[in-house]
Amino acid sequence: KALASIESIERITGVQINTALQKAEIYRMMGDYKQGISYLEKFKRNDDQNIVRELISLYYLDKNYTKVKELSSSYLATFTRDKEVIRYLALAEEKLMNYANALSAMRELIAIEDNLDNEKESFWQDEINTPKTKNAIVVFKIAFMVEFGL
Repeated sequence: KALASIESIERITGVQINTALQKAEIYRMMGDYKQGISYLEKFKRNDDQNIVRELISLYYLDKNYTKVKELSSSYLATFTRDKEVIRYLALAEEKLMNYANALSAMRELIAIEDNLDNEKESFWQDEINTPKTKNAIVVFKIAFMVEFGL
């Protein structure tokens, strides 16, 4: 029903970036990542940050890590150092077994998060289940794999 509603809106107003993102989100919720990708690829030429971020996410869910790496690298060269995009890049590099690149991306992500968290007085005030701690664990895992050639 939601897809039909958006299609009705698109017939009246034309396709807008907002409705395109909403439609892609519906495909994501349905688990139909390929359909969401196919739909959003039509809008990629607009160089809209939100479209590219959503495509990166959908490609990751679809396990197309090469495309995640390609789009993430392009995004980071064109737009801001978005921490979600850096995270996707690091995860894709890990899945592609490019551990040194994954480690580099995770280090950048931790540095960005450190800057955002610098108002905290001590590590012990943080909860164990923070993105920063999770990223540190991923960095340790990748560094271990690089060190021991796994």
